Amino acid sequence: ECNEKEQKYITKVKEWTIEKQETEVGRVRSLLQTPMSDDLRDWGRRRVNILQSLIKANKQEAEL
Repeated sequence: ECNEKEQKYITKVKEWTIEKQETEVGRVRSLLQTPMSDDLRDWGRRRVNILQSLIKANKQEAEL
């Protein structure tokens, strides 16, 4: 269900450590607090959702 831009982002960030992904979530969330266009805000939210999904999946995998 992901578009091409999201797929490229997933490919890039899935190789990161959980710590780096969590840091990026914080960074993007802080950016979302600043004024920006609706398109950029939407992309930022999608990035946070992608990262949170990857973090959750990685943590579940680590528990196995």
